[in-house]
Amino acid sequence: MEEIYVICKNINEIIIDKLKDDINKFTNKINLNEDITSLINHIGDELENSYELCLKGNIVSSIILLRSTFENMLFSMNIVYTPDLLNEYKKIKNNIQPKKLKNEIIDNWNQYFSDIMESKEQTEIEIKNTYDILSKFIHANCVRTTASMLEQDKEKVEIIKYLYIQNITSIILMYMDFINKYLKVEDNLIYSIFLYELICLAIYILINKDKVKELEQYNDYMYLHINVKEIERYKDIINQDISKITEIDENSWKIILEDLQETINGSKYSNKIGELNKLVLNLINKLNEMSNK
Repeated sequence: MEEIYVICKNINEIIIDKLKDDINKFTNKINLNEDITSLINHIGDELENSYELCLKGNIVSSIILLRSTFENMLFSMNIVYTPDLLNEYKKIKNNIQPKKLKNEIIDNWNQYFSDIMESKEQTEIEIKNTYDILSKFIHANCVRTTASMLEQDKEKVEIIKYLYIQNITSIILMYMDFINKYLKVEDNLIYSIFLYELICLAIYILINKDKVKELEQYNDYMYLHINVKEIERYKDIINQDISKITEIDENSWKIILEDLQETINGSKYSNKIGELNKLVLNLINKLNEMSNK
């Protein structure tokens, strides 16, 4: 479906651009050595590539890259509050164990996050589950085998890739929350942009609900929602708006989009989002047509 592809592609470009801007502010403030700064700056490029691979239907490659990037994120988060880690990093033969990186963040969760995490228990679930699930796509097992098999089915992968897009974005949100916490800034723009994409994906899933239903048999293997609780939290935030999807009321949708636009207005992304609104309304019309048959 052309609309959802264009919407996701443009929204992802906005998210990556915002992420790179924030990473640049972050690296300028922490003033680390050149190789560490380069590693952190590369996170934006890797996530951009993960998005692109996913949109092309290369799910396994996208997730493998995302797992590597997530580990770099954990390292960059640790390096800020654990100076001794830099000495360990310089010992080329001594690989830093991911468990150490994860535990440091979990034990001191309120030092690292401001909005995304609400407790140590939630942080542990999100960090460990995300890392463990992403890792399953690296090794030879039924998860990777099933994912590779489904990649060959163009009809199924066309649905699956959009389910994974929100997982990539939720991991980015986790990292951006850490950056905002460190920079001591409040920035609701990225959350509004994510909600915008989430609403568009919700419409797309409703239009293709029968095809999505068929994918449930693969849920244990494909982990179609990596950060389930995080995604559910955002759905709760816009629960009232999401409920309007089932009403199939174009005027209601215009109000939803206008509300989101208010937060985005004033940013350099305002015009781009405004242009996408037309495509969103096209999706809504398709949902209307399908429901009226």
